[in-house]
Amino acid sequence: RGVPALMFPRGGSLIDACHRSRFTRHWVRFALRGARTILCQGPDWQRFAVDLLGVRREDAPIIFNWTATPALLAVGRARHFAAGDRPVRLLFLGWVDREKGIFELVEACRQLSKSPRFVLNVVGEGSASKSVRDLVAQYELDSIVHFSGWLESQALEDALAKADVLVLPSWAEGLPNAMIEGMAARLAVVVSAVGNVPDVVVDEREALLVPPKDIPALQFALARVIEDSALRRQLGDAAFLLAERQFGAEQAVDRILLAVSEAIRQ
Repeated sequence: RGVPALMFPRGGSLIDACHRSRFTRHWVRFALRGARTILCQGPDWQRFAVDLLGVRREDAPIIFNWTATPALLAVGRARHFAAGDRPVRLLFLGWVDREKGIFELVEACRQLSKSPRFVLNVVGEGSASKSVRDLVAQYELDSIVHFSGWLESQALEDALAKADVLVLPSWAEGLPNAMIEGMAARLAVVVSAVGNVPDVVVDEREALLVPPKDIPALQFALARVIEDSALRRQLGDAAFLLAERQFGAEQAVDRILLAVSEAIRQ
């Protein structure tokens, strides 16, 4: 009917599926063909829209996630980096599913537990929740790995405020909200180099990037941030500045309004 339509696909698994399957690629092209504009989560989605879907680059603007909320940025501004004898507090935040790398994380923790100077708080639930709890019990890691279930609002902000490191070893992502929330809270971030992540954060500057499913690399990265308080502060400071600059609601609203205006003018 001539009404401009903007579509905002999310996540990274769809891109991976399109690379693996010609049928999926054709189906996605059909599903998105009515869109005048494809809003992209990050550079990886923009490349996918242009190269695989045939969308013009000007019709595929990047709109970053806007989960660096004022409340989380306030947590980041109030963060106090203090070197001390307490264990370093790792935080996993998200769906407790195999594809989120939770089993690789538990295995890395088992290796690191030989000289325990850390604890891990798993915030979330999912299809692998019971299996992961059973594995933690089997490895006798109950004193190190704790499960909080889903947390919201103030409880989630408190968990981020108490943590030192956010770890997200996913197999695939678009641009994970958990990563941005951790950055806004000024946490050191250890995350898989998947999806839009390597386009958004620079390894060794705003985060430590690890290959997905690579337990030794994950273990090594975690050992570094556990042992090195200066590294944790360096990564947290840089991540916070990026979150504040790129991932706030105001910046996203401005980009969305511009994209809507451009779609209307076409």
